[in-house]
Amino acid sequence: MACTNKFNWAYVNCDEVGSSAADGAAHGATGSVQFLTGSGNTTGSANLMFYTASVSDYTPMTMILSGAMRITGSLHVTGAIVANSLDIVNTTITEIQQNGSSRFGDSADDTHVFTGSLVVKQASVDVLSASNDNNRVFVRAFGGMYTNVGVASYTASAESYIIGVSQTGNVSLLLPTASACGSGSMLIIKDEVGTRAGSIGITASSGDAIDGEANYQMTGSMVAISMYSNGVNWFIY
Repeated sequence: MACTNKFNWAYVNCDEVGSSAADGAAHGATGSVQFLTGSGNTTGSANLMFYTASVSDYTPMTMILSGAMRITGSLHVTGAIVANSLDIVNTTITEIQQNGSSRFGDSADDTHVFTGSLVVKQASVDVLSASNDNNRVFVRAFGGMYTNVGVASYTASAESYIIGVSQTGNVSLLLPTASACGSGSMLIIKDEVGTRAGSIGITASSGDAIDGEANYQMTGSMVAISMYSNGVNWFIY
């Protein structure tokens, strides 16, 4: 390849192209992105590919990088970045904006930790806020899990919060263990029957207690009870 430089333009003659890495020709896998080598020539790698047509799961006009690349400066991407991991080293992310829904994690055992305060807004109104200054959480409105009990015997789960009993006659409710619910968990039980001929019997799990007792009887009609757990037992409040 012979090149001359006159008047700020270059003439490239490819008649002398050979097969070695030093002949001035482009080398590497078909579709590979070319980069400059130390000898002043270009080559490519199968680890850095640009597909102009569909290949496997890759759509046209997709660049695939299998390995490491160092970029000094800004990277502007029109489209999606798909990666197994994204590590931000010694850098503070000031703002992330995305249209549509976002999903964090892909399994139930994933844990996502946020350091600082969290605010969820609807327009200019705070719907939910968690302050790192006073360790308090505020919600504009709150709704807990509701479970309707229409059977004579029911075992509550650790996820239970509001239990409405619509079954007539005598009803037996077994509480989840306080340890499974954890300290600070709350449970509300409400009789939804206008005139009850019987009672709602609440029984603590084996080893637990309700205000020091193994059982508690709710009598009358349309009565309710609120309880909290300290992680060991249940207490009425």
